[in-house]
Amino acid sequence: MLLQTQKCQLGQRKSSEAIPQLHRRHIRSATSTAASRNMPVSERGERARKPMLSYGAAFQNARQRPWTPEDQEGSIICSVAENKLNASMLHERISGLQPPLSCLSYPASYRGTPECRNAMARMAQRTFMKGIEVDPTNLVIQAGAGAILDTLFWLICEPNDAVLIPGPIYPAFMNDLQVRDEAHPSIFQLDEQQGDVGGQLEAASAAEAEQGRAVRAILLTNPNNPCGIIYKPETVMEIVKWCLRNNVHIVSDEVYANSVFGRDTPDFVSAVVLVRTEASSLPPEHVERIPELLHVVFGMSKDFCASGLRIGVLHTRNAAILQAMDNLSYFHCCSAHTQWIVTQALADDAFIDSFIARNRQLLRNSYELLSGAMDKAGIPYLPACAAMFLWIDLGAWLSEPTWEEENLLWEAMMNEAKVLFTPGQACKAERPGFFRVCWAWVPPEALPIAVSRLKQLLDARKKAISN
Repeated sequence: MLLQTQKCQLGQRKSSEAIPQLHRRHIRSATSTAASRNMPVSERGERARKPMLSYGAAFQNARQRPWTPEDQEGSIICSVAENKLNASMLHERISGLQPPLSCLSYPASYRGTPECRNAMARMAQRTFMKGIEVDPTNLVIQAGAGAILDTLFWLICEPNDAVLIPGPIYPAFMNDLQVRDEAHPSIFQLDEQQGDVGGQLEAASAAEAEQGRAVRAILLTNPNNPCGIIYKPETVMEIVKWCLRNNVHIVSDEVYANSVFGRDTPDFVSAVVLVRTEASSLPPEHVERIPELLHVVFGMSKDFCASGLRIGVLHTRNAAILQAMDNLSYFHCCSAHTQWIVTQALADDAFIDSFIARNRQLLRNSYELLSGAMDKAGIPYLPACAAMFLWIDLGAWLSEPTWEEENLLWEAMMNEAKVLFTPGQACKAERPGFFRVCWAWVPPEALPIAVSRLKQLLDARKKAISN
């Protein structure tokens, strides 16, 4: 027995000695670091514990008593990028559907059932991707566009790789890229009027290189959140050409593609259509890179008033990404039940055409109510033609052009005027004083009331500043 014990102890010593010195130091260091932190979760977990949005708590508080026609003293919430205006039409279409028993089983593919991918491809091909054939095998369906972005950037970026994003931005992009992917969102102000888009991208890339970061991708939201504009086709193509020259991924976030409401605004055209149309003018070596580098994101949340269904779609011809998505989509899979329901709705061409037309009309009505009230109140804004946002400029009502003053105004709007907008700082605005108004989350009749409350507050602040 003693001999066996000695052998065992000797074996343990040999096993310990066999561990490389560097490895043992790493184990001790990791253990001591974890102990010194005395944290209930990992460092990754600590990142995730931080609020996704800086204004999320304010939104939850305002929801305790929202404005309604019956309670007109409630808070008017215009900080949520969600369209409720035409939700009842989709609800009516899907409420009577009876999914088959097969929906209780595992789907045929975790990255989207063949039927749902076929329906998505057909819808895209008939609307914002007109002019090309959309291959359903190039689509990935997951539980929302956020899930798509999370997995896509996890696949194309290493930790600390830079992702260029024209500002101002959708505030949740910061969390989308950082909390799990550990990418570095690099915000730069893209000036379409200035021209030389390639030069602007070179400057942004050089700034990242000085910090030791390589630019791995550009994330372009088009139609834009928070500005409600559509980038000019020439701008999109200049971005694409720069990416192809520099072997940089371009991710075109087109979740508002079918939400164009401007009276004289042509239909939105996807980046993938623009690029294939212009391919003949590109160098052959650049054309070869298009399938590897160009990715388009769209879905049901915005254009179809269905944020709760959690369906986001990726279009890519990158074979390696598609293969990896077969694995990763297991963690982000949209339920077979939901995909079946959406398939039935999307397969009805007449319904889709009617829905998009009615939704655009409702968006136009709300926008014109809001912009008209802003004009009457003398509040400057950037004219919009798509999505569901108005980018307003309240810089003249700040006592000083600082983020602290913007925050004080935002708090006064929320607490005194009972109006909740998204602060410009959260959108990485170029200077203090801008606010994003999300106007499709509330009934249209609430919008002039919100502006009236805001004007009353601004008049009082202007008077105080003058004194």
